[in-house]
Amino acid sequence: MKHVGKTGMALAVMAMVVFGFISCQGPTDPGVTDPGISIPGENGAPRIIFDNSAGAFQVGVYPSADRMSASRIGGSFIAGGARSTEIDFLPSPQGFSFFPRYFFSVENIGFHFDSPSFEIIIPASGTITISISSLSDLVAADTFLNTGVHLYIRNNGTAALRILRGGSFITDENGLEAINPRESMLFRNIPSGDASVYQVSVGAINFPFPSGLTFEPGHIYVLDFDGSEVSLVREPVAITLANAEWGHRVTFNANGGLGIPPLSQRVREGTSFLLPTHKRARGNCPTKRDMGVYGYVQRQRWPWNFAILTESS
Repeated sequence: MKHVGKTGMALAVMAMVVFGFISCQGPTDPGVTDPGISIPGENGAPRIIFDNSAGAFQVGVYPSADRMSASRIGGSFIAGGARSTEIDFLPSPQGFSFFPRYFFSVENIGFHFDSPSFEIIIPASGTITISISSLSDLVAADTFLNTGVHLYIRNNGTAALRILRGGSFITDENGLEAINPRESMLFRNIPSGDASVYQVSVGAINFPFPSGLTFEPGHIYVLDFDGSEVSLVREPVAITLANAEWGHRVTFNANGGLGIPPLSQRVREGTSFLLPTHKRARGNCPTKRDMGVYGYVQRQRWPWNFAILTESS
């Protein structure tokens, strides 16, 4: 077997943990129950089911306008075209207010849209089904679902770069500045207006953004730096329902390893997907030998591109 250093051993351990977690769950694993307002199966307690069958997008439903993740009713999201499990609830004869949040992507960048709340009377017992409106029933196709300016920069040069706005370097949402060669970075919610205040900085040399470019609210801008010039890759994309997609497009590359990478696939935010093994797994969980060519998936900087780290045997 090829010698594997400390890094390789660490990746192998992570591979077994990640892969085992994904592949050992059975089809009958129970769903996640609501940690906030559900009650533990008391006799006669009412139950609710959220029906998102008419919608294309994943939805979370919350008990208050702040829509905090920890308070999401039922704990889980409701996928487009699906229904939730039955959720124990509290009676609300005067009506209970529900606050939906729709999740979607444009140009493979994740966004959400908060629709107005709605009120439902919850009886003292029994199960009721609550229909979730399709996003297309709430907004027009050309309605902006997000009014921020989002800038995506690809570094196709040979040295790390940073982005200057005026006299200061800007950071992404994780506080990072530098974009290494062959990497990309997403800057969310930058100020709109004349793009001439921005420059690509490589060492002591600055490169201007394209002449005449203006950042308009509610759009995504994809730029490329080739080592000598900053260019607009394509026309800005409006963050509207017409351009919205469910989930994210995931692509793979072999990263110099063995085998053929899996085909690209579309996954929803927060979900897992199964990687193939080079040998048939025994039972429900693969052995160390079965981990084979594919086993550890590493998320690169932005977004949803995965490099498969492989080990020959």
